[in-house]
Amino acid sequence: MPTAFQVKGSFGLDESYFPDILKRLDEMIQWQN
Repeated sequence: MPTAFQVKGSFGLDESYFPDILKRLDEMIQWQN
């Protein structure tokens, strides 16, 4: 995913931290549905 790499490069996110963000986003999406 090019966007994920761009975000990681811009903000310098840790590889172990990024999946946690995706998990939180997924939980938010499930909460809204």
